[in-house]
Amino acid sequence: MHNSNAIKRRIHATICFQTKHATPNQTEPPTAIVETTRTLPRPLISVNMRTTALLTTALSAALTTARLTGLAAPSTLAPSSPFNLTLITENYIQSVADVSIAWGFSLAPGYPLTLGSFTSSSYLGPDKSNQLENVTIAATAPAELEEWKGKEVVLAGSLFSLYGASGSPSLTNFNVTILVGDETSEELIRSD
Repeated sequence: MHNSNAIKRRIHATICFQTKHATPNQTEPPTAIVETTRTLPRPLISVNMRTTALLTTALSAALTTARLTGLAAPSTLAPSSPFNLTLITENYIQSVADVSIAWGFSLAPGYPLTLGSFTSSSYLGPDKSNQLENVTIAATAPAELEEWKGKEVVLAGSLFSLYGASGSPSLTNFNVTILVGDETSEELIRSD
């Protein structure tokens, strides 16, 4: 990168050249050194650099990069009922290929970094990666939750993703505490 003062300054070039004038009557041809200073026009590189920066910014704005940062589920789930598991997104600095998510249930307080029982999973892939809209997964509460009716249950999710151009693998865990009840609620509870 050039010094910005150097780019802003006009470029002065000193051109030195020798001119030899030979005349037939001289025994030794004279040598004259002539110095000329002239101002050169502002280099096109600064215009090209601005154009490149502008194009890069415009193209990056068009390419969305996002990552999944949490999950949301109904605050009350009824056994054997369908529900939407919502994966929450945010804008991010690099591309993230979300591969899959697995989830499961355990009695509260649950165990850190585990899914618990009654696990399910869903493939995410390119259609559900790098988008700023939340991702909705159609799920069904397991029938076995009947045994835990009226109790708090931890719904835990584990997301497998590949980060950046090098595809660095990452496993991210989320959880929410829900209540097992007679009806699945409309109210969503969100992981931190």
